[in-house]
Amino acid sequence: MFNPKQPENIVDIEGEDLLELPSEEDDWHEYKSSSTSDKELGKKLCKAASGFWNSGGGLFVAGVNDNGKVDGGISLNIKRQSRRDWIDQQIAKVTPTGKYTIKKIEKKDGNLQIDEGKGVFPLVTS
Repeated sequence: MFNPKQPENIVDIEGEDLLELPSEEDDWHEYKSSSTSDKELGKKLCKAASGFWNSGGGLFVAGVNDNGKVDGGISLNIKRQSRRDWIDQQIAKVTPTGKYTIKKIEKKDGNLQIDEGKGVFPLVTS
């Protein structure tokens, strides 16, 4: 499983790794459900990123519920903008901004509980 204390490994995270997320949020993990509105998700993302940067890093995952289980995922786009670009714009609101990496995990061959046209977005801060 991905270890947020080793952020350089985020590029290796795969869908199967989502099955091994801790079942509770802690100082290193924060989850946001697919039912979270984009406006609220943006606020939570900024708050979590700021907190993680001030405490040594962490893993924020959008598209999983509070128990760390995939719950459908979030849309891959917001209007014509990719979700990844949208996340970059949200993070840019935090000052000072630290290092971060985003990974997109989409539905493949019926794995997990990711709906068609949606994805789970792990973001690691360091």
